[in-house]
Amino acid sequence: MSEQHTVTLESIQKRDVWRFWMLVFGFGALAILVVVPLFVHQIIQYGQARPPGQAHQGESPRGNIVDRNGALLAADRFSYEVSATPSYFRSEEERMEAARLLEELAGIPAAETFNLLSTYADLKFVRLAPAISLEAGRRILEEQAILAEESGVHPLLNVTLTPTPQRYYPERAVGAQVVGSLAILGDAAWTQGVSGIEDYYDQYLRKRDG
Repeated sequence: MSEQHTVTLESIQKRDVWRFWMLVFGFGALAILVVVPLFVHQIIQYGQARPPGQAHQGESPRGNIVDRNGALLAADRFSYEVSATPSYFRSEEERMEAARLLEELAGIPAAETFNLLSTYADLKFVRLAPAISLEAGRRILEEQAILAEESGVHPLLNVTLTPTPQRYYPERAVGAQVVGSLAILGDAAWTQGVSGIEDYYDQYLRKRDG
């Protein structure tokens, strides 16, 4: 009887160990399914920034994603993209003046702005900053309004601000595998859904196509 009881205990212990490792394997596989797509789409592909000299139409606003209780899972938050027309600048002095004012008004490094305006001097478009705050954009717009009243064309007037939506996920990683993510794929001019709900309902979430 004692021997049978011992065998039974050993069997239970082995079964419990087997179940433990199965749980470890299951959670590990689930973690990989969640982390790898996020890493690929949000880090690797988002790291492939659009070239500064590549013109585009601006990001298309997307609809909100909520759960069945109305809790917000994904939404747009707006900022300003800063661009310029390099070919309109007639001298290094004009490029430097615009760069100086952009740094003063919006914190965009003057050296980087001057370098971009010089590198793409023959083009009609260059991106100087992908996103600045609405407050910084307001300061630039107010300064442009003042300069527009003066005679001549001030270099800062060759700078354009474009309202641009940035996708915001209030819950961050919670439910990320279901909600999904966005990325720029190939030569596309804007981001699109690449996983989860963002991908499955991409055509419905985009406010305009192209």
